[in-house]
Amino acid sequence: MGIFEQHKLMFSFQMTTMIMEGENELSKSELDFFLKGNISLQDAGEPKPFKWLEDRGWKDAKRLAELGGTWKSLIEDIKQNEKSWKRWNDLEAPESEQNLPCGYSQKLTEFQKLMLIRIFRTDRIINAIKLFIMAQMNDYYIKSPPKDYDKIYKQSTEKTPIVLILSPGADPEGDVRTLIDNLEVMNPQAPKKTLKSLALGQGMGEEAKQMVIIGSQRGHWVMLHNCHLLINWLKVLEGVID
Repeated sequence: MGIFEQHKLMFSFQMTTMIMEGENELSKSELDFFLKGNISLQDAGEPKPFKWLEDRGWKDAKRLAELGGTWKSLIEDIKQNEKSWKRWNDLEAPESEQNLPCGYSQKLTEFQKLMLIRIFRTDRIINAIKLFIMAQMNDYYIKSPPKDYDKIYKQSTEKTPIVLILSPGADPEGDVRTLIDNLEVMNPQAPKKTLKSLALGQGMGEEAKQMVIIGSQRGHWVMLHNCHLLINWLKVLEGVID
């Protein structure tokens, strides 16, 4: 819940590769290649065999072949089987294809298949990573958790502010009011709670401070919007809470 949406897949990928590394299922040199590609400033040396193959992809292929092992015949396999690679390269979703050219389906692990996507179709990397994580772990790790205010509430205390980092224009106040209503339904004997909200801006610091103090005395919920507009004042807020 505490990770920006754009970083969640990156986190899942890093977690998956760290687990594989701990179980000796991952080649560090292959991981390094996948993350960086061919970082040499020199040209590939040998011109690319086909016009449709990207210059960067050919340079990466040359670097991958240098790792040896499974990849030692990669360059020759590519040069001698243009039709097979072109057919696979032109697929809408090559990362989902079960039959890779030159028998690589049988030779490669799910992680190693990412190398070929990096060489031929970098536009499909994100989806390929999702499929890799699903195969290695399960689909739980590629799904964003829903907004669960009940869970957030249970992890909080009256002395710990809940910070909601939002996209521009998003307003969580309705969800928070629903949470308060649900809590009152579950605890009908408890005193009714009031939600006080204030949009911060220049000169609003003192009013916000008094709202927090009164809320702490009377048991109100206090929601402060646009805290990023008064970042320096948040130090005052921290002192008030202390």
